[in-house]
Amino acid sequence: MLAFLILVLSQTGTVLAQDPAPTKTATLRLSAPIACRKISGFEDYVVLDPPELTKDEKLLVYCKPSGHTYVEKDGKFQAHLVQDLAVRRKGKKKPLWTRKKAIDFQTDSDYPPLKLYLGSTVSLKGLEPGEYEVDLIVTDELLEEPPVTATLEFKVIASRPVPSPRPEDSKP
Repeated sequence: MLAFLILVLSQTGTVLAQDPAPTKTATLRLSAPIACRKISGFEDYVVLDPPELTKDEKLLVYCKPSGHTYVEKDGKFQAHLVQDLAVRRKGKKKPLWTRKKAIDFQTDSDYPPLKLYLGSTVSLKGLEPGEYEVDLIVTDELLEEPPVTATLEFKVIASRPVPSPRPEDSKP
């Protein structure tokens, strides 16, 4: 039901030996999720406004985590984030469906992995027209803290009619 994408962009520059890498930059936070027509990379996306799709389309969601933990091991910087998804009717608590570990992201980078984004593709098959919410539930696996949740509201609309071929279009 879901596909996913995640990218790491490392901070460029020289890592000095006397500047030890912090194991925790801050408390994990998520930017407000953004419904997109297209996601091309870090801070490179086309917004879908309004966030309305048919059940035959897929919802692309862009979100940036920050304040995640990374550790330096054997000269490489490591981070580990896991994202679960839950889709529910707007205003309801019980999810219609969930996807555990929709993204299970681990990195080994030459530089601290500070610029990350999570790009999720959510299938809308089986959802009737109406208002919904998708919860992005992200856990920093290097910490013993509860997950952080960000929510995006979206609407499933009736399928668009397929235009009938015109008689003049069928002439040889």
